Amino acid sequence: MAELSFRPRPRSAVLESRPYEPGRSPADLSPEARRRARAVKLASNENPFGPSPRVGPALAGALAELGRYPDPSGRGLRAAIADRLGVPPEAIVLAGGSDQVLGWLAQVFLDADRAAVVSRHTFPTYRMVALASGAEVAVVPSRPEDDPRPFAHDPEALAARAARGGGILFLDNPGNPVGCVFERPALARLLETVPPEVLVVIDEAYIDYVDDPAAVTALPLLARHPNLVVTRTFSKIYGLAGARLGFGLMHPEAAALVARIRLPFSVSSPALAAGEVAWGDGEHYRRSREHVLAERPRLATELARRGWRVLPSAANFLTARPPVPAARVFDVLFREGIILRPLRGEGIDAYLRITIGTREEDDLLLEVLDHPGPAGGGGTS
Repeated sequence: MAELSFRPRPRSAVLESRPYEPGRSPADLSPEARRRARAVKLASNENPFGPSPRVGPALAGALAELGRYPDPSGRGLRAAIADRLGVPPEAIVLAGGSDQVLGWLAQVFLDADRAAVVSRHTFPTYRMVALASGAEVAVVPSRPEDDPRPFAHDPEALAARAARGGGILFLDNPGNPVGCVFERPALARLLETVPPEVLVVIDEAYIDYVDDPAAVTALPLLARHPNLVVTRTFSKIYGLAGARLGFGLMHPEAAALVARIRLPFSVSSPALAAGEVAWGDGEHYRRSREHVLAERPRLATELARRGWRVLPSAANFLTARPPVPAARVFDVLFREGIILRPLRGEGIDAYLRITIGTREEDDLLLEVLDHPGPAGGGGTS
């Protein structure tokens, strides 16, 4: 039977968008690499310790109620977040990952006449949600590679572009994939410059890995700027990437607008249960944070000793340029069972992004860089 052609026409904006390209996973490794039983994934900025040990029992309890719909508002988790962060519960929007919050905001505040303003080197989801909403994406150049803050965002340029027809300004702080960070005075100046009609979304997925998060977070600015939204995730320091859970903090009127298009039961019962116990486990949080704060400079120093150019990072990853082509290094390590994240396009493809793993995982990375096995095909340096 002849194959029939697909005739429905997509919106032009969909054709302009590209699917998100996730990092490689251990399932992609060769049988030989898997047999060596040393698959090390340092590609997706996950917590190498996983979630709090309290999550397992909480999930077991949630399974008993799996036949029931979850609490649509997630009252328990919202109350816990509100209590710690000092915001009213009605200012909190829970979602299946913070990227879902970004999508809802784009649906509410973007259209063909209001652009999404983004930095050149930033989280690609901002572009995806903007195009899906039929909006133009205005890309603002990042700082050049030879700048003291290579590839970092330029808040002044972002604010200036947002003032010329912007609907949402997206800014990840710390940034991804570069790890750049801006302290609160720079954010305050940006918010004073951006017109109040433009929504400013500060994505703080990596805020917990900053040396002094209190000096960086935009949360204290929420009370003075109704057009500010701060997003957070449970995927990083809380180790719940597979649960898909995040939230946005915003003016209650903005939250009420999002509620008009937010699909019911967006967060599952297991995710809510896991989120509550993970949020309350301060010991696991401290262990995860202290590990990155100690291991990040150690790994940066070791890479620099091997001739890598390591960019400053305030996140749980390092972005670095090896002394030989990045694609070659990635391939050698991949064949040895170590997965990094290549950074393609936008002038940054000479760099690789490396998640901070356990001490043992990072040492294995360094060992293979120094002594690649037969699969390495000639070494990495």
